[in-house]
Amino acid sequence: MLDRATHEALERLIAAGLIAPVSRASRPLHPVAETLSPLSAAELARAKAHRDLAGRKLKMARLLTDGEMADEARGPLLDAAHAVSRALAVESRLPEPVALEDALLPPLAAVWGVTITILQNFVNQPAADGVVLLQALESWLKVIPTEIDCPF
Repeated sequence: MLDRATHEALERLIAAGLIAPVSRASRPLHPVAETLSPLSAAELARAKAHRDLAGRKLKMARLLTDGEMADEARGPLLDAAHAVSRALAVESRLPEPVALEDALLPPLAAVWGVTITILQNFVNQPAADGVVLLQALESWLKVIPTEIDCPF
């Protein structure tokens, strides 16, 4: 078993004629990277609708948080997180989570990256500060896939 750097080094040595390739068998451990087709117009529209809903819920949560009503901002923040998770699922071609708790499970949890920890803490701790989650969700809404280049 070789890592990529070692394999590339061996390929360079073979190309230079310093060593000869001899192998009885080989198989890739990871599937070959496949190029996903662009999102369809319907998928883009569904993801945009989820993102728009999340944006409205985040505005509501921001107003409540700025007005020192953090407890009241919890509901809109959870709704926004659910809407963002549904958008991420559509954009990643994964099943849309029925409930926010479903977004905390694989495979969608992997799409969240480091934000999953913030989201889990907020969901599991009713007294958690929502400002960090609010900022994280706002940053997710800034990443917008296009029909040409989907980052997910």
